[in-house]
Amino acid sequence: MNISTLLFPPSTLFEDDCFTPISYQSFVNSLGAGYVAGVCGVLVGHPMDSLKVFSQTQTLKTLPKTIKLPANGAKSMSALAAPIQRDLKMRTLYSGAGSTLLTVGLVQSVNFGIYDTCRRCLYKLDNPNFSEDDYLNNDSIFNVACSAMVAGSAISLITSPLIVIKTKQQFMTWDFYTAVKKTLRPSVGRYSVLNFFVGYAPHLFSECFGRGVYFASYETLKRQFAKGEGRENATLVQKMMAAGVSGMLCWSLIFPFDAIRNKLCAKAVYTDAGSSWQMAKLMYQQGKLRSFYRGFQFAIVRAGPVAAAVLPIYDTTREFLNRH
Repeated sequence: MNISTLLFPPSTLFEDDCFTPISYQSFVNSLGAGYVAGVCGVLVGHPMDSLKVFSQTQTLKTLPKTIKLPANGAKSMSALAAPIQRDLKMRTLYSGAGSTLLTVGLVQSVNFGIYDTCRRCLYKLDNPNFSEDDYLNNDSIFNVACSAMVAGSAISLITSPLIVIKTKQQFMTWDFYTAVKKTLRPSVGRYSVLNFFVGYAPHLFSECFGRGVYFASYETLKRQFAKGEGRENATLVQKMMAAGVSGMLCWSLIFPFDAIRNKLCAKAVYTDAGSSWQMAKLMYQQGKLRSFYRGFQFAIVRAGPVAAAVLPIYDTTREFLNRH
């Protein structure tokens, strides 16, 4: 008996006996694989993510009192990491990691579950008689990108509040409860759940367009590696290489939007955040295009290892669950 069948007895909505575009087993396996991949991604990448947030927000008027960053702005990873290491050491780099670990697995489960189901449905439209798992290697890259964008858009409603909280934990070194309380009822501004959606426009773009680029480029490179060696599937090392390159490409394109969102989250700690457009104009006035790429080095250093872990681990875990 399959592991997923033991954990989640199938309902009548999913019929695995005759192949359908919505597969119970495939959906549940994607949930499990996504959970494992999401947790691994946080463990690998959270310290660099914290350095990225510190670098992006260090020009704001208010910074954590426990962290004294260089007055002229950090120009290298070592310059920025030094005061953090001196004051709070590794604990600061993992600020917000606890709450992220508790939620990222569930979020990635939903993300990959929607992504896998969309791929199956789109492939079914063009290939009514396809067999199990045909779509994994034979669907178009356009279908992959569309599926990833749909999944990213759907989970943006969940990830936006989580990222707002995480950013404030990193920026202010707050615990999870304090970050939630002060976001819901800030010292300046009104009591509103909409405070959890500060910077939602650039966030939605990052989740939608970013995931589309990330997954589409990963599938393209992975298939090219396999085709070059006459194999049906790429090796684990090839998958890691493809994922690493795809992750860095994705962050190169969405980083300015990530910077706007994080600046808005940090600014909302002590004053009204304003709109994304207002923040973009302010950033351009302060430092032209360089303002949008402050901390980019941390994002790139983080993107390679995290991407090389997440998608290959997802693929490997999913293949294991499919076999068992």
